Amino acid sequence: MTRCRRAPVMWMIVAAITLCTSAAKAQPADRGEEDRRASPFEALRWDGLGPVVMVGGIWYRPVSIDGVPVAAVLAFCEQRWPGLSRKRFGEDLVEAMNLMDAPIGETVVLELTPLDGGEQLRIEGVGVTGANRRAIWETSRPANDAPRDHPATISREQAVKDLEELHHALETRFAYLHLRNTDWSRGLEEIKAGLPEVVSVRELAEKVRALMAVFGDGHASVVSPHDVRPRRFPPVLFVSEGDEIVAVKPDRAGLIDERFPYVVAIDGVPIAAWIAAAAESIPAGSEQLVRERTARALRDVELLRARLGIAADDAVRLTLEERRGAGERRRADVTLEMTGRRPTYGAWPDSTSRMLPGNVGYLRIPRMDDGLIPELHARMAEFRETRGLVVDVRGNGGGSRGLLVALAGYLTGPGEGPWVGSVAQYLRAADFEQDHLEARSMYRASDPRWGAAERAAIEACAASFKPEWQEPPGRGWSEWHYLVLGQTGVAEEYFYDRPVVILSDAACFSATDIFLGALQGRPRITLMGQASGGGSARAQAFKLGHSRLEVRCASMASFRPDGRLYDGRGVDVDIAVEPGLRDSIRGGGDRVLDAALAQIEAAAEGSK
Repeated sequence: MTRCRRAPVMWMIVAAITLCTSAAKAQPADRGEEDRRASPFEALRWDGLGPVVMVGGIWYRPVSIDGVPVAAVLAFCEQRWPGLSRKRFGEDLVEAMNLMDAPIGETVVLELTPLDGGEQLRIEGVGVTGANRRAIWETSRPANDAPRDHPATISREQAVKDLEELHHALETRFAYLHLRNTDWSRGLEEIKAGLPEVVSVRELAEKVRALMAVFGDGHASVVSPHDVRPRRFPPVLFVSEGDEIVAVKPDRAGLIDERFPYVVAIDGVPIAAWIAAAAESIPAGSEQLVRERTARALRDVELLRARLGIAADDAVRLTLEERRGAGERRRADVTLEMTGRRPTYGAWPDSTSRMLPGNVGYLRIPRMDDGLIPELHARMAEFRETRGLVVDVRGNGGGSRGLLVALAGYLTGPGEGPWVGSVAQYLRAADFEQDHLEARSMYRASDPRWGAAERAAIEACAASFKPEWQEPPGRGWSEWHYLVLGQTGVAEEYFYDRPVVILSDAACFSATDIFLGALQGRPRITLMGQASGGGSARAQAFKLGHSRLEVRCASMASFRPDGRLYDGRGVDVDIAVEPGLRDSIRGGGDRVLDAALAQIEAAAEGSK
């Protein structure tokens, strides 16, 4: 155990992120399912400042794990599993860090702060064990997972009060309340009218979840510890390919059946019925967002069987179909045993930044994590003399905006000046801070941090900005806020004047939507692949008093500078390229990347 002097928290986070992204880390050895459910912490509890963990029988406040800030891990867990970040941090830490591309092995290095305010500690060789994880899980079982303030049932009167509280919260906090012109008040009244004398919190959550889904807010969610969560899953990744569903092995080593790729039925029930059942809890956003999320929700066969009235079973039967020319089709049934491990998609393709043949740079951004900014600068230095650049954000579910700001600096030519990347306003709820959008790098036109060039860009944008949707005033909207991009002035920055192709798909969401929308239409940049999911919300959560349901919803309305909304639309690409059938498996090919390389080659030839 070594001691180090205490550093300011923000400096520690930045330093740890830099260390994490600049140092090469060894991949951990393959671990069995039980070993993967592991933790370095002997116990875990939470207070008003965050997690408190036990290591060596002593309670500490965790600072970092193998150099990765705990704040970054928690932020990733919240982005990946909205409303479940505490549970995932405690029970699925290994999986979370694998998905962050920061895998941990059998031991880790922890940086911890004693609760008595002593000096920060660095402890090496802390074991990551299944026993630790089980101990954390045991303490979070129903007695803890659903404590007294999370009752399984409440009275009808209490449920009515919660629904009235929800009504008020939506009116004062939810930016997209009137986006779809839904009769949501009537929906709430119908829920009230159907309440029994004793109300199941789980059933109430399902009804509120269905209500929140109709607004089209891709960030909306309703969470309760009483929610039914499947315990067994089919060993399949269900991948959307246009209007079809393809069955892929969980490790992406191949298709479930190489001859019969398409799923047409599950348990003898047509796939359309399963899709409809899965869509019940999917926000009614853009067509591509609903299609992508619904396909992934098919993993929850246990839950969907209950919705469809299908009996539980230890196995699942897939009816698969082969497609041949002239409409010829053949089918085959495959029976698979259910497992205790939920298949995970991750950010696909599972690739890394590198040089591609033909002297083309490939910058892979699997998540919008400011901790990757040092790597971006290092890669852009490597790509300085390339013929073109491919920026791949496919599968990127969002995060923060620092990578956009950093990359935009390289893509701003002499004399081009700064530009507005997005425009937004938020509802002035009582507990929202004055600088509610500062975390999104957005500021009012009058903000003193703007220079003359930024002010000119804002004025030009504001003069022509006409939002496609804006409800009548009266709900306490803020002034318009602006994200302005351009040269940042960091030492590493230079002007990259070659063709840039950015790859997108329907899994791109939130901050990745902003990334795509802000760069589309800029000189030398082409968006290629599929339209993004569509979502930009500054989501905020609140709990209802009796049921303790946690409701998350958008607090801001977010637009592109031309007035188009992100939510419900996504960002269309300049050149649409659909992935090939085998592009979702390892070594199966990458039709979209191939098209990007051809685009850069054509641009390079045309410039001669």
